[in-house]
Amino acid sequence: MTPHAGGLSRADGVAGDADGARRAHVRRGAGRQYGAILLGHRVGGYDWDVLIGHLRVLCRNQVSKEYWEMTVEHRLSLPSRSLEARVGKAVDAIMDDLADDPDEWWVVGPPPDGDGGRRPAGAYGSEPACTANSLPSASSGASATPRVSGGA
Repeated sequence: MTPHAGGLSRADGVAGDADGARRAHVRRGAGRQYGAILLGHRVGGYDWDVLIGHLRVLCRNQVSKEYWEMTVEHRLSLPSRSLEARVGKAVDAIMDDLADDPDEWWVVGPPPDGDGGRRPAGAYGSEPACTANSLPSASSGASATPRVSGGA
């Protein structure tokens, strides 16, 4: 792992390409942030309207715009009824609206659902919901109670 002339390690997987290293960094950082926002909605942390609010803020960032452009082919391959496809269409609308008028970022994208963001049964296909029944049970050998290390 010797650094190349640009000061980046070849272990970054870009073989001396500083632009490639930037793209990889963009994908990792923006992808994590987008994924965390999507996961928060998916597990019920917040409804559709709050999800859209988070995405409006995220889309104002130039790095997120670059990430979105780099991942267009992936989104085109998503099943049309999936949550990810619906969110992708919403982000596309947000990005388009921001390109037209970035000063009014809080009103860009799709309008609020008005139903509190609750999804109808089967709205996103056959995705499993996060329920108490999906947590590990004591009989499966896994502990359902979190363990805290250290202390007493």
